[in-house]
Amino acid sequence: MMAGVSAALLSTGAIKSFGLLSLPVAGLLGLSGVSALAYRAWSRQAAEPFIPPSLWRNRGYLACCGVMGMANAGRFGGLILVPIFLTELNGTAPLAVGAVLFPSALIMIVTAPRAGRAVDRRGPAGSSPPACCSRSLAASPPPGSSGARRCGSPPA
Repeated sequence: MMAGVSAALLSTGAIKSFGLLSLPVAGLLGLSGVSALAYRAWSRQAAEPFIPPSLWRNRGYLACCGVMGMANAGRFGGLILVPIFLTELNGTAPLAVGAVLFPSALIMIVTAPRAGRAVDRRGPAGSSPPACCSRSLAASPPPGSSGARRCGSPPA
């Protein structure tokens, strides 16, 4: 499984270096696909697989995986890519980057214990993907402020 994930990640860098239709990219993507098929075959016959196959048929589990994947992508952007953007492209000093990002760290410090207590009080049902999505939408800026439009409204 690790070989497949590593090959898939390496292929993204190889696309930039060699091009999308190159032999190294095809080889890495092929290795990733073969590795995924081998993991699937192993998990079906293993006595205690890493992820039980029944979970892949559970819609709630798949929804949570999707939400967590998007949340981790956003967190990666905030923790890794924003400081690189500020220092490399904007020429901001590292100390200034820390000062800019410090309020977001404070927000995480304040909200993480509250989120944990909320899950303890409400249980997993109060923390379901639809509930999390509705909370994040409620906390987002109004549609007119960011150039976004409301869901279902016709384009301008």
